[in-house]
Amino acid sequence: MCFQLFLYMFFIGLHLLANEYQRNNISNRIVFLLLINKGSYLCQSSLLIWYWISLSLMYGDKLHLFATADIEMCSKSKRAVAMNKNKGSPKGLHQHKAVQRARPDSINFSKLVADLVETGKTFYSRGWVLGTSGNFSAVISREPLRVAITSTGLDKGSLAPAQFLEIDGAANVVRGNGRPSAEALLHLAIVRCMNAGAVLHTHSVWSTVLSSTHASRGGVELEGYEMLKGLEGVRTHQHCEWLPILENSQDMIELAQRVSTTLREVSGIHGFLIHQHGFYTWGANLQEAKRNIEILEFLMEVLIRSAPSHTLCDPGAGRQG
Repeated sequence: MCFQLFLYMFFIGLHLLANEYQRNNISNRIVFLLLINKGSYLCQSSLLIWYWISLSLMYGDKLHLFATADIEMCSKSKRAVAMNKNKGSPKGLHQHKAVQRARPDSINFSKLVADLVETGKTFYSRGWVLGTSGNFSAVISREPLRVAITSTGLDKGSLAPAQFLEIDGAANVVRGNGRPSAEALLHLAIVRCMNAGAVLHTHSVWSTVLSSTHASRGGVELEGYEMLKGLEGVRTHQHCEWLPILENSQDMIELAQRVSTTLREVSGIHGFLIHQHGFYTWGANLQEAKRNIEILEFLMEVLIRSAPSHTLCDPGAGRQG
């Protein structure tokens, strides 16, 4: 019985080898195992030995290549596992997070600039920033301090995103081409003192006239108007809003210092005037700053237009000392 199986297996082995063992090794192994399961342990051993001797003699080179391929596949598999582990390691995660942390500033800058472009168009159409007057800024980040601001000498009615700069806390340009207005120092002073998220500066007829006619009083008071309730923190029309008037100067370092002093000493204000120059206001964000401009520009126009019959608060009450 064993001899018959031995011969039978021998010819089966030759047949399998002739049909390219390497490409059909899985099915061949299955046939072989089924055959040897029919014999005794001795027959199985004999068949196994003869099978591999036959393979070695007739297809030794193919067996070597097959074994080498198995080793290479195993090595590739190990390398793949190692790469997957590295991808999932804390270092890989930290690198991914670092990239993600870098993106919001750029996105924020682009969004703020787009909003400031629209602000310029609106303000120009209202006559608040004619010629090259006015400048706008918005905070990108606070640590470190980075601010998006208009370049100097631009028509605010036709601003383009490329005309905005990013400056640091010392008014140095860190992004963009151009030069910021010297008044960038005033914007930075307001951001720091008022924790503002945006600063807007206009040159309307109304603010310019009031800064001149009320200069001797040191400021302008607005009281009794329902529009005042649109200002942050104001709940009644009886509120009396004080707009300090600062003397103009071409020395922006000195003027920025006076702005800072005024903002520290006079609480609860939402803006100030610079003599025969223009108006500054701010907000926690650009939307609030725009709202303040609209409300206070409206009220300054009302004050001028109603000059013969308007009633002012005592300009010195609670503002001296």
